[in-house]
Order: sequence, then structure tokens, then C-alpha cells
Amino acid sequence: MFDGVNSGQVDDFANTLAHDFAKRFPPDLENVLDKKQQKKLVSAINVLYARAGTFSREHSMGVYKKAKFGNTLKWELKALGYSAALIDKITSDLMMALAAD
Repeated sequence: MFDGVNSGQVDDFANTLAHDFAKRFPPDLENVLDKKQQKKLVSAINVLYARAGTFSREHSMGVYKKAKFGNTLKWELKALGYSAALIDKITSDLMMALAAD
């Protein structure tokens, strides 16, 4: 009945995903959004969404674990130095997509 992922694994994956996002689009690039950086941001967000969706489906995350994942991701992105506006956009869109899964 409880074959899904545990909370520690959810936290670990969210932290890993945040750090992978930072490698693809470092926080300091957020202040220099020319066309090249915008493409880089969109690409990094798309990879983040795809990986999160795959993880959610593979591990049968329920509502609680999806919420935990979103919260952990949000706080790790904040710790990495992203703006509140970007963090809120990423996490709210991601949570809407995960809720549909």
C-alpha cells in the first residue's frame, strides 16, 4: 500500500533539482535577461518541470508529497539566491502541472 517515495527522498530530489537548475541558469544571470539568457532560463525551467513530472509519476507522489516537494524546492531556490518573483512563478506553475498528474 505504501510503495511510494519517502519524505527524505522527496527532499533530496527537490534539493538536487534546485542545484541542477542553478547549474543551468545561475542566480546572477537573472539580472541580465537578454535574449540568450531568456532562452537559457526557459530551457532550465523546462528541464526542471520535465524531471519533476517524471519523478512524480515514477514514485506515485500523493498530494502531501507533492506539496512537500514544492515547498522544499522553493526554499532551496531561495537559499541559492533567486528572486521571490522567479521562485513563485516556477513553483506555482510546477505545482499546477503536478496536480494534474
